[in-house]
Amino acid sequence: GNITNNIVITGSVNTSSSGTYTITYTITDSSSNTASIERIVTVNSPPDTTPPAIALNGQASITLSVGDTYTEAGATANDNVDGNITNNIVITGSVNTSSSGTYTITYTVTDSSSNTASIERRITVNSPPDTTAPVIALNGQSSITLSFGGTYTEAGATANDNVDGN
Repeated sequence: GNITNNIVITGSVNTSSSGTYTITYTITDSSSNTASIERIVTVNSPPDTTPPAIALNGQASITLSVGDTYTEAGATANDNVDGNITNNIVITGSVNTSSSGTYTITYTVTDSSSNTASIERRITVNSPPDTTAPVIALNGQSSITLSFGGTYTEAGATANDNVDGN
């Protein structure tokens, strides 16, 4: 006959914790014959949708003068699932300290679930201050003597500057 109501169920499933759980169903009939069957229940971890946290070592904005040396300070990265993934950071961009301008260095990291994070550092390279006066040269003589009522013809001058040129 139907003895379904006599099935003994053992085991449990915790849906708040990923893992594999076994539920066992056991039945014994009136003649003491026993039968068992198991069900395997797998609880998967929730998908990782959180990007890693990435932080710059040093300042996010740096100002240098032409000719200075730029030293890469790097960044660190941590992920809620993978932990420390600093070694996975990819650095792109470059700084040319022989030429004034603004340069961007980008730090990008991706965790094992393909979540990506990026952060940037801006480096401004300024020309050194111009402290040299221009050089001016007269065309012709530096001293001219004229007769009263004579004609003066302007010979002009030239000027050169180490930054601005002619």
